[in-house]
Amino acid sequence: MKVAMIVSDNPQCGITTHANYVTSEFGENCEVDIIKTKLSVIRSRGILEQSKYYKTIALELNTRYDIVHIQHEYGLWGRKIFYYHFNLYNFLKNLTLPVVISLHSIVPDLISPDYVLHEKSGGLIRRNPLFKYSKYWAYIKMLNYISNRVNRFIIHSDDSYTIYKSSNGNGNIKILPLGIPGVRKISLADKLEAKARKGFLGKKLLVLFGFVSSYKGHETAIHALSNLPPEYILIIAGGSHPLNPDSNEYMKRLLRLAHRYNIRDRVIITGFLSEEEIDEWQIAADLVLAPYLEVGLSASAAISRAFAMSNAVVASDISAFLGIAEQTKAIKIFPSTEALLLVDSILEIEKNKVLLNRMREASYEYAEKNSMYTIANEHIKLYNTILSEN
Repeated sequence: MKVAMIVSDNPQCGITTHANYVTSEFGENCEVDIIKTKLSVIRSRGILEQSKYYKTIALELNTRYDIVHIQHEYGLWGRKIFYYHFNLYNFLKNLTLPVVISLHSIVPDLISPDYVLHEKSGGLIRRNPLFKYSKYWAYIKMLNYISNRVNRFIIHSDDSYTIYKSSNGNGNIKILPLGIPGVRKISLADKLEAKARKGFLGKKLLVLFGFVSSYKGHETAIHALSNLPPEYILIIAGGSHPLNPDSNEYMKRLLRLAHRYNIRDRVIITGFLSEEEIDEWQIAADLVLAPYLEVGLSASAAISRAFAMSNAVVASDISAFLGIAEQTKAIKIFPSTEALLLVDSILEIEKNKVLLNRMREASYEYAEKNSMYTIANEHIKLYNTILSEN
């Protein structure tokens, strides 16, 4: 079996990293090539050139592979919603092979014209009901084609499945958690040693991982930090997103906020980290924070990596995290944007060592159950099922 795995050519992309991890566990019976689409084409060229580019890729894949698996995120297919739909539609129209799409986030725009992502708030709003009966009939046609052409959508949580099902109604869905790479049982001694290497022995490290983007709730974390004792340090373990021109300005805004609260020396932005550096901060963390806003995430690689290192997690009540919290006691949920309730959650865990140790043990158990090897084998089973149907 020959599989083409579609990702972007951005080496810092977490989705690309995930694809590399999962395919490394495929074994001898599944030959896979990572096909990297050129973001320079998506970002700098017009819609007709983009269309030609994706058609060329599809026609080439038809002659070389048995199945295509797209690691999907909206921005990887176009700068605007219409560009995105047109490019994916055109790619699938020219592809004769079975297709799997992993949805790493689910904004219902993918599968239903009734909702749209509000640019300023980051939330979902209902579109004007006249939309579907107006000049956008072609848009609706593309949506319907995409959802029916794909053999399986992989979704990472039960809550995301519910969103997809209510918007789409098709049965071509497979729920698979994100695979967790490099599972290790981290001891307290390991954490103390990692803290010492970082120069933070005696401090409480709250770590928020990933590209710095407004939907990840950094401002909520800084608000919370201002209400915590001085030994607490917030590590923003990541840097600006290379495809988001507003990311650098957002980081400056975060630092201004920290300065306003007089905690600038307790907020550290690391910049982009290698995989080894991410692991080092995961080991050093007392708690991993994920105070995200609801933007349709299906899963979080940052939380998966936290579980890989036996970490306890405090996360907001977005659908993706609620789904994980139903499966493991490793997460403490608080209401999104409620900084003082985040403070309460942090202090509750830190003051109760029995609870903290129980959460860390649950984290390790969840990671073992959903190791990258296990999830990779589920991918191969799915590919074989689809090929047997075609």
